[in-house]
Amino acid sequence: MNKVLVLLTVFIFLPVSLFAILPPQVLQKEAMNANEVIKIKVIDVKVVKTDKYHFSIKTKVKVLEIKKSASSLKKGDIITIEYTRRELKEKTTGPRPNPFLSENEITGAFLYKNKDGNYGISARSASFNDTYYKNYVITKDSGVKLKDKRIKKIKKVKKSKK
Repeated sequence: MNKVLVLLTVFIFLPVSLFAILPPQVLQKEAMNANEVIKIKVIDVKVVKTDKYHFSIKTKVKVLEIKKSASSLKKGDIITIEYTRRELKEKTTGPRPNPFLSENEITGAFLYKNKDGNYGISARSASFNDTYYKNYVITKDSGVKLKDKRIKKIKKVKKSKK
């Protein structure tokens, strides 16, 4: 009887926990570890609905500014960003969906380069985030940090728990 109860509990709660809401620290860490940290202007957006809750998004953008680039991007380059978006079903919780961008929108972007030459998003729903971009700083020792007091407090709290 106990094995059945344990298995039932696992099958009920495991799917819910797989799509749990992510804490901001996770998204901030992913943004800090991005290979490409750039400011972009959106030129064109193509959205294809692949099923009831999923979208495939292909965005053409112009690079306006570069803070970090592992793929040697230059100001003025035109690149393509491909990513997906999963909408939440009604009355469910989960991570915030990846954003839709609009033509002529200007924003910071945290990306990585795919094998096909296009780019993907590095920080999930925070991959297009002006606040993170403005606060992104490369330190003298070639490290990176976000110069936001609230973010530093989160890191200190996290470190003290260890």
